[in-house]
Amino acid sequence: EDNNDQAGFSVAGAGDINADGYDDLIIGAPSLDLGAVRVGASYVVLGPVQGDLELAAADAKLIGSKESTCTGTSVAGAGDIDRESRPFPTS
Repeated sequence: EDNNDQAGFSVAGAGDINADGYDDLIIGAPSLDLGAVRVGASYVVLGPVQGDLELAAADAKLIGSKESTCTGTSVAGAGDIDRESRPFPTS
């Protein structure tokens, strides 16, 4: 999205975030300058991914909150965070 954003500095499988049967990705770009220097960003890309990908068109983008936050230095999938399909055990 930015020439020196270091997109791909970190990449992780996110599992199937939207439960469509395809695995999704999280891509970090810790040096993205967007309103401030090196706020960084993490992009969520829903699968399946085919061909070239413009991160500006990612399905979701998480941006750092202030200068030198460097969001996206490290990314990881969080699993099923809403537990809708697999409820918490009751005992």
